[in-house]
Amino acid sequence: MTPKRRVSGTSIYFESMPYRLDESTGLVDYDMLEKTAILFRPKLIIAGASAYPRDFDYPRMRKNDHVLIFDWLRIDQLIALVNQQTSMTEVDGKDKKFHSLSRRVVMMENVVEDAVGAFLMMDMAHISGLVAASVVADPFEYCDVVTTTTHKSLRGPRGGMIFFKKDPVLGVDMESAINNAVFPGLQGGPHNHTIGGLAVCLKHAQSPEFKAYQKQVISNSRALANRMVELGYKLVSGGSDNHLILVDLRPLGLDGARVEKILDMASITLNKNSVPGDKSALVPGGIRIGSPAMTTRGFAEREFVATADLIHEGVQISLEAKKLVSGSKLQDFLKFVKSPDFPAIRKGIRSSKKS
Repeated sequence: MTPKRRVSGTSIYFESMPYRLDESTGLVDYDMLEKTAILFRPKLIIAGASAYPRDFDYPRMRKNDHVLIFDWLRIDQLIALVNQQTSMTEVDGKDKKFHSLSRRVVMMENVVEDAVGAFLMMDMAHISGLVAASVVADPFEYCDVVTTTTHKSLRGPRGGMIFFKKDPVLGVDMESAINNAVFPGLQGGPHNHTIGGLAVCLKHAQSPEFKAYQKQVISNSRALANRMVELGYKLVSGGSDNHLILVDLRPLGLDGARVEKILDMASITLNKNSVPGDKSALVPGGIRIGSPAMTTRGFAEREFVATADLIHEGVQISLEAKKLVSGSKLQDFLKFVKSPDFPAIRKGIRSSKKS
């Protein structure tokens, strides 16, 4: 969603207000989230991300949900005074000023009640496998609703799950509301083969082997992050607590789109990704690299250090190719690297591919 365009279904039917990272740290700016929640007064606060390398502070987001930043004791005392004042039958000149204040306090009380009426939801699609193995923070203790896909780090069939509290939340029967929204509201007939596959996946997620795998996923991600830092790269947030790293290429004068293309030519699959401060999603300033897939294929820390070296070689090739391109646009770059004028650099890519 942009100020002028609404593309997705959620942007068409709902009004949203994003919260952002602190660009100096690469971490979620919880202080600004707090201030935004007061101004926007959302009905729903959503945690979750597709390219955030750190864990979420669920207790802090729960605090935002309940807006504990207000001094409740002071508000309650003022409201008690308001009730006492407005019950008086006579208001002399001295009391008129306080009576005016009392109306403003009552208005503030309504604002507080509106702000408190927010649900907290976590979409853990990218980290559900890590959550299942208890190697990252658990959102279930703090969130009213938790959603996830099942085919990412959980390594199940393509599908989704919705978890909700059985007891009413803010006077809402979550079970009936969500079940009715899923069917008949949004979903057609169930795919029993997918449900069967998911059952197998969830059983495996309880095994010691799965937990060991997820520990290795995080260990590999940190090994990759450490090696990239050693090679001089700037990582968003400086490292990783989960299964991915986000590399900021802008200090090198590069972007994620060009590096993604060069590495794809070497059969190294990663994706271009926005980083804090980016202005274009089509030519973003970073790349996102995850560890689960190659961990499944048997990679450990040593192999991820070697992977970082290969990615570094691809970045160097990208820098060289950018110097040789006559135009400055992305299309000029993509056209050049596919042309016969790219022989020496292609040779370097083939060497990477063979290794």
